[in-house]
Amino acid sequence: MNASHVMARRLDSLDEDLGISRENERASQFKNEKKAATEQALAKIAKCKDLEALNVKLEGEKFDLSLKLPRQQLSLSQETKRANEAEQKAQVAQESATKANEEYRASEAFHDELGEETTYCLCRFVKTFKDINPSLVTHYQEFINGYPSHWFSSLDIEAPLSPMEGKENEAIPEAQGHPQAQDPPQS
Repeated sequence: MNASHVMARRLDSLDEDLGISRENERASQFKNEKKAATEQALAKIAKCKDLEALNVKLEGEKFDLSLKLPRQQLSLSQETKRANEAEQKAQVAQESATKANEEYRASEAFHDELGEETTYCLCRFVKTFKDINPSLVTHYQEFINGYPSHWFSSLDIEAPLSPMEGKENEAIPEAQGHPQAQDPPQS
């Protein structure tokens, strides 16, 4: 066997070894790629499971909210209704207070204008004749209501007559058939 044949065999052997080595390298590379793809697929599967679990959780929370929301809306509606009612009551109270204040101021102005002496005379007039003619008090009730109640609280209590009232009582003639005005008896 000559040297050229030996060399050719060696070259064939080297080519074969090189081919095997390349095949092994490709197989190893394919194996690595397959492993990496498998790991990526497993990671995606795990991520999908996490997303699915998250979706289930979100659906549960959404369902819970769908149950709670009507109750919260009802509660809010009731609170709003109560707040509106309280505001209306406060407004009515404010209007009543304003009206009462205006009436009080008007009454005070009227009382100041009328004067205490005139009021005292009216009290004495009602006191003197209320037992003789009970309708007198009813007739003057609206007028009397314009004054503070304590001004008329002593209608059944003896009060000293002013000189003017004494003269007026003396001026009533007995001949007219009417008895002279007297205070009602003390109770």
